[in-house]
Amino acid sequence: RELSAAETEEFSHVFKKYYPRLCHFSFRVTGCRALSEDICQEAFIRYWNYRHNIADSEDAVRSYLYTVVRNACISKLRHDKVVKRYLKSPEAAGTDEIAIDHAMIRSEVAAEIHSALEKLPQGCRQVVQMAYLDGMKNKEIASKLGVSVNTVKTQRQRAIHLLRSSLKPGTLALLLFGPF
Repeated sequence: RELSAAETEEFSHVFKKYYPRLCHFSFRVTGCRALSEDICQEAFIRYWNYRHNIADSEDAVRSYLYTVVRNACISKLRHDKVVKRYLKSPEAAGTDEIAIDHAMIRSEVAAEIHSALEKLPQGCRQVVQMAYLDGMKNKEIASKLGVSVNTVKTQRQRAIHLLRSSLKPGTLALLLFGPF
């Protein structure tokens, strides 16, 4: 059956919001981009087929999708472990569910940071992305953008001020001081 306009809009909203996060999470667990995309697509198919059994809230939908992707990743890792054991591969490693949970949290943090960055003015966003995500120095940024180093410093300070109001302190610290 063909989807109604409301159903298409509902699916589109959920897909746009969670697909990048889930792919990031799945990729961090599996290490394979194609596999992570397959897992996430299957998760959305499963979500859509069972959406009427899921509470109608953002938290319930997010929880359901992450659980489906997490379980699919664990199943894939366990399957790979059995195959490696069967082939007597020396690098057969155990499934570390704590690492999987950490990957899920990192994906949510990354999504939160990217969402906050999208709300910044263009100049601030460019400078922050180049400085904190690409690891460029102020002088490199100034040269690439064709502005003064003082302009870069001003944009960074302005961006940090704006991000403080939209990000939790721990999330902001991850952006400023470490890879997320």
